[in-house]
Amino acid sequence: MAGWLTDGFHLCGAVAGAGLAILMMMGLASPLLKMDVVTSSRRTRHFVLRVLYGLILLGFLGINHQGAIGNDSILEINEAASFARDFYLSLLWVQLTATALMTPALTAGLIATERERRTIEYLFASDLSNWEIVLGRLASRMLQLTVCLLVPLPIVSLASLFGGISGEDLAAAWIIAGSTLLGVGGVSLAASLWAKRGRDAVIASYLVLAALFLFPILVNVILDHIVSLFAASSMGWQIAMGMVEINSLFSEANPLSVAWNLSARGRRLDWTELLYLVEANAMIGCLSVLLAVFAVRRVHLRSVSSGEVAPKRRFWFRPALGSHAMLWKEVFAERWFTRLGWISYIATAIIFTAIFVPTSLQFYGEVRDYGLFSGGRWWGFSEFALMMSMVVSSGLLLLIGARAATCVTSERERDTWISLRSTMLSRAEILWAKLLGSLYAGRAVFLLLTMIWLMMFLIHPSVFFAMFFEIPTVIVLAVFCGLLGMRFSLSSRNSAWAMGKTVAFLIIIGGGYLFCCIPCVIASNSGPGDGVNLIFIPCIIFHLAMPIALTVGPSGSPDETIYVAYVLGMMGYFAGCFVLYFDCLNLLKREP
Repeated sequence: MAGWLTDGFHLCGAVAGAGLAILMMMGLASPLLKMDVVTSSRRTRHFVLRVLYGLILLGFLGINHQGAIGNDSILEINEAASFARDFYLSLLWVQLTATALMTPALTAGLIATERERRTIEYLFASDLSNWEIVLGRLASRMLQLTVCLLVPLPIVSLASLFGGISGEDLAAAWIIAGSTLLGVGGVSLAASLWAKRGRDAVIASYLVLAALFLFPILVNVILDHIVSLFAASSMGWQIAMGMVEINSLFSEANPLSVAWNLSARGRRLDWTELLYLVEANAMIGCLSVLLAVFAVRRVHLRSVSSGEVAPKRRFWFRPALGSHAMLWKEVFAERWFTRLGWISYIATAIIFTAIFVPTSLQFYGEVRDYGLFSGGRWWGFSEFALMMSMVVSSGLLLLIGARAATCVTSERERDTWISLRSTMLSRAEILWAKLLGSLYAGRAVFLLLTMIWLMMFLIHPSVFFAMFFEIPTVIVLAVFCGLLGMRFSLSSRNSAWAMGKTVAFLIIIGGGYLFCCIPCVIASNSGPGDGVNLIFIPCIIFHLAMPIALTVGPSGSPDETIYVAYVLGMMGYFAGCFVLYFDCLNLLKREP
């Protein structure tokens, strides 16, 4: 990295860190801080969140311990240290994941929720200044998240007795989590500044963060191929290497890259990388806070004075209203995307590119080495494409569930639900239109998934037969996620609650429950013949991967319980669709 670039980055990071510290101290003096701390401490969900976080860490502790013991009952000194080290690495990734997931959920609605509830005018009419409003609310949420990040301390203290974990390692784990908290909180606050609803701010925050995390990795993959192309040209080589140097700055400021390097290097710790990470997140947090403090009144007054103008939307095909008015409304009138405009579109484009470009490059390498319809290698393109298809299909299901979770609550928030129920539309028509609109919202993601399937078919022609099971599996699970989201939307107070319940439930049945089952399985020393595979019956990721994995996976005869788990699971989700459908009809019947 160039010296002037490094020095300038350190200088900006030091100034931003000092400014952010001053801003946080100012936030501690805000009257809103005391009110938020008192009211939030009485809410049950914060206690439940901390308990669940601690249980997840205990589950990882049990998994690592049972894996280290195996069939022995006594750990040697080296084995004990290795067990503690493995748990530390698990803690590092769990901390980073929890910070990236919890921070937008708690901070993205700071301003947008007040605007949505029409209470922000009361704050502006009071004697509170901009910095007291913004910094007071932000400081209270940061304190709540800091308490959550301190939950693992007693657990790590127990694990450190086995050795293998130094004080520097523990400090590095909390520095990575704390600096990520500052950066993610700043991005969420900026999203909340321009969003008109809390759900839009949450969705935009996750999109922007995913793009920021994936962008350096995507550029790294592309630059590797560019460097190989310009190897013979001195001018092209210098330009390519300059781009690599600039991208390395962004990569070193990426918490995923820092955590990965720390895991790969074992006990060796590079404090320079941690310094870059802290400085980068301090700059993001400081700029976001200053932007929110100086622009919170201006942005709100401009949105109120201009009114809510429906944006112009272009359709390649839009039929006449016809006899299915409700379906037409959900497909062509409802906006499933966030209201942050070009920022969200750029973030989505980066996410799509980060998935499609590496997969295409892997496909090109496989075709170059083995040719089309060759079968390829399991550990090459097939394994990578299967992983990407699972990621894309899981994102598709989460998108459908999140969209369905706001289909009723958003009508209530806009005071249009009673008018809709007063029409001649039946309950079934409303329910089917909302469901099909949610499924239609994931058309772009499904197109990306189809392109990955097509590349897999061009390598493995047998994937064509797997599609007879894979496509119905995706359809059944998508309908289940849509109905589940509508079920929570009908019974929740607002969109944020409905979306949070839906996403949390899908994460649990998607594979989160396995963290509770795997320690018990390891402790029982059960094998495949003992029916252990039946624990995958509710696992959504297992069902998404099963048809293609059996087709392109390693040769061999899998245990028959794998097939039993797949069939029973799909039968359960198919029956769950009917249960949720009639439950939603029953809830609609109770609506005024």
